[in-house]
Amino acid sequence: VVLAGDGSVVTALGDITTPVFPRSSLKPFQAVAAMQAGVPLRGPQVALAAASHIGAKEHTDVVRGMLEAAGVTEDDLQCPVDWPQDETARTELIRSGKGKQRIAFNCSGKHAAFLWACTENGWDTRTYLDPSHPLQQGIARVFEDFCGEKPAHWAVDGCGAPLAAVSLTGLARGIGKLAKAPADKHGDARAATVATAMLDYPWAVHGVGKENTVVMEDLGIIAKSGAEGVLVLGTDTGVSVALKMLDGNGRAATLVG
Repeated sequence: VVLAGDGSVVTALGDITTPVFPRSSLKPFQAVAAMQAGVPLRGPQVALAAASHIGAKEHTDVVRGMLEAAGVTEDDLQCPVDWPQDETARTELIRSGKGKQRIAFNCSGKHAAFLWACTENGWDTRTYLDPSHPLQQGIARVFEDFCGEKPAHWAVDGCGAPLAAVSLTGLARGIGKLAKAPADKHGDARAATVATAMLDYPWAVHGVGKENTVVMEDLGIIAKSGAEGVLVLGTDTGVSVALKMLDGNGRAATLVG
């Protein structure tokens, strides 16, 4: 679905009302919620909180800084362990015999922001992924506020975080609001910060030469993919796109978008 800046439908292909699980394309909204909870993210930290990074050294260095600022360690992360997708970082880990690491998982920046929200507010860091946790309740409110619809279902994402299901129309509406926030005097200040940081540090959102990063570098628009062939795009005028490949494969998503 393609929405105009006022949220009206410009183009619709297929089913744009049945709820889907947007997966990692929801990360910018989770970053907004972390900042609303008082996390003092700055510069590339903001982009990493909204990222699906490839685990390059420049990514994990920023995440480590976030963990240090929060007063926690890599052991406090509750995302799965993984090899970096970045070849240089992966080779270094293999040669050092260190094995898979939580900080190398593509969602580690988001989880670091989650933990930071907990330490800022005195919330339990051991249960930060529980749907009843104050942080996750705040994230749910942000989803509903930006997407303009109540999540139809809740599940568990691949990183262990609660995952909301919304329609493609709601998803596009949300990313449109976020993308135009920097130029909208009525826009959410945290959303403006997230949108600005994603475009200022596109390497942090995905990785050098990777699809989302290239789109943001070349076109100057917000781009965030999600597993199972989901992609959202947003311009500074609020024009937005949300798509899902029916076969769940993301190979063609960027080209279609």
